[in-house]
Amino acid sequence: MPKDKRVLARLKNKKVLDKEIKKRLEEREVLLPEQLGFLEGEGVERTLKFKQEEIKEHLPNDNVNNIFDVDLEHGPYYVDYTRNGKYLLLGGKKGHLSILDWKEKSLVTEFSVNERIRDVQFMQDEKLFAVAQKKYTYIYDNNGLEIH
Repeated sequence: MPKDKRVLARLKNKKVLDKEIKKRLEEREVLLPEQLGFLEGEGVERTLKFKQEEIKEHLPNDNVNNIFDVDLEHGPYYVDYTRNGKYLLLGGKKGHLSILDWKEKSLVTEFSVNERIRDVQFMQDEKLFAVAQKKYTYIYDNNGLEIH
């Protein structure tokens, strides 16, 4: 047992806080994970073995309409969404950049920088984005023009 009064006081305070947290968690109603949106395998079946086509069969039509495939060749890819979630920025490690309006499933812009990409990030909206390339970070507009 420590002899320092400060250490003893902190330990006592921590024990009191732990008891209080446990008490509050027991009082709170916890939602069950078996609600909608939960995948559970039968027996030893692993959920990573589920195929998109199998999942589509059990989804409502609104969700099925949001599913789309993108064939990407210059990966692995770095991904970022705008704050409103409408636009998707993809940056391939081999230099491929593209912006998609994923709700409309349309391509906004696509170009290659011919350098290794380390990360991508939208700025305040879909009009500007930053790309961490091989040596420096560059800022582009949504037409692919280098701004800075």
